Amino acid sequence: NYSGRSAHIANAAYMIRSTHRGQGIGSLMIKASLHLAKERGLHAMQFNMVFSQNTLAVKLYERLGFKVVGIIPQAIRNPDDSFQDGFVMYRKLDD
Repeated sequence: NYSGRSAHIANAAYMIRSTHRGQGIGSLMIKASLHLAKERGLHAMQFNMVFSQNTLAVKLYERLGFKVVGIIPQAIRNPDDSFQDGFVMYRKLDD
């Protein structure tokens, strides 16, 4: 995620085509990332920008042990020019 003194925190970003949602692909990718990060000696994993309106992703991350640790107000401009918040989500790898 970061270099130097914060290099122990992994980071990832995922996008799944809407036609492929609900098939367990996201869960598999996150679990694989958690496994690889822990295998490499990292201590935690963080998602820097989870769209607040993407409730399916937020629920999946929470089910896998992530918590919202920060909110970036109006971080994303929607196509209709409205805004939504961005969540920073975090999980220790020893959980």
